[in-house]
This record gives sequence, C-alpha cells and structure tokens, in this order.
Amino acid sequence: MKCLYPGTLLFIRACPHVIKMHSDPILRKSVILSISFVGLLWCIKLWEWLLDWPLVTLGVYPLSAQGLVGVLLGPLIHGSFAHIEANTLGVMILGTALLYGYPKSRWWVLATIWVLSGAGVWLFGRPSFHIGASGLTHGLFFFLLVASMLRRDKRSIGLMMVGSLLVGGLCGGILPSEDGVSFEYLRFGGIGGVLAAAN
Repeated sequence: MKCLYPGTLLFIRACPHVIKMHSDPILRKSVILSISFVGLLWCIKLWEWLLDWPLVTLGVYPLSAQGLVGVLLGPLIHGSFAHIEANTLGVMILGTALLYGYPKSRWWVLATIWVLSGAGVWLFGRPSFHIGASGLTHGLFFFLLVASMLRRDKRSIGLMMVGSLLVGGLCGGILPSEDGVSFEYLRFGGIGGVLAAAN
C-alpha cells in the first residue's frame, strides 16, 4: 500500500471535489473557462508570430495616453513563447481556483486585479511597455492567500494549498530582480489581489 504525503491527504480532505472533477459541474466549468482563456492567450501569441506583427505597443506605457489601452490589453500580450509558457500554469491553476471557489465574487475579483494592476503600472511604472499575465497570476495568488486567512474554511484553505503547491514561488517577484521583468505588474497585481480579498 502506498503512503500518501501528509499534505496530499490534507488537500484531499479539504477539497475532495477537485479529485472528482467529473462529478462536479461547477469545477468542470471553471477548468474549461481557465483553459479557454489560456487558449486565447496562445492564439494571440501565435497570431502575432505568424504575421510578424509585434503587439508590445498594446501594453501599458506609464503616464502616456496611448499606454492607457494597455490597462485592458496588456495582460493578453506576451513578449515571447517562453514568457507565455511561464504564465500558462499559473493562469490555469489559480484561475480555476478563483472561478470554482468564489462563484459569487469571481468576476468582480478578476476585474479588480486586472484594472488595479494595470492602473498601478501606468501611474508608477518605469518608462517602458509592460505586458503579460504575470500581474494577473500574482493578483490571483495573493487573493487566494488573504481570502483563506480571512475565511478559514476548508474550501478556501484547500484552494490556497493547491495554488501554493503547484504555482509556489510567486511572492519573490514583487521585488526588482532582473532586467526585462515588470516587477511593477507583479507588485500591483499582488496589491489588487489583497484589496479584492479584503473587500
């Protein structure tokens, strides 16, 4: 008989529906929506690559009227296939956790993180185009973290564990680390997630 890791046992007890996705239509729909959004991101990147038409100028450019469009479009644009690949798992896992665990507030939370992360970058970011869904994933991560601490129920804690185990390591990105990484997007995404959870 195989021995399960203690964290796995706790996860199964806290969130049994995740193990039986076929029996939970809400979870199945949440997974489909997250995968569909990831599919959209990849379609945009493939279209950009096939047409050789860089879309980076649709990102957020701080304190520029033109850059305001990036508040809405920036998370959809990625600089490279490595960039979008790095965000794919986070969007899928954390997006599913939000959609499934918080059905009444999920769209408001998503909109809050999306807009606040972009607005923060536009107001305080470095003079460069900021793109990618990293701010979104950080916002979702911090929302799940704070919401689980505030609610302290089995579902929210279980979903937070899923995010931590599968997409862990996001917290370090809110500080300046390397050139080419928009730590501002990560930072304000995290702030947006915290504010969404607190309201």
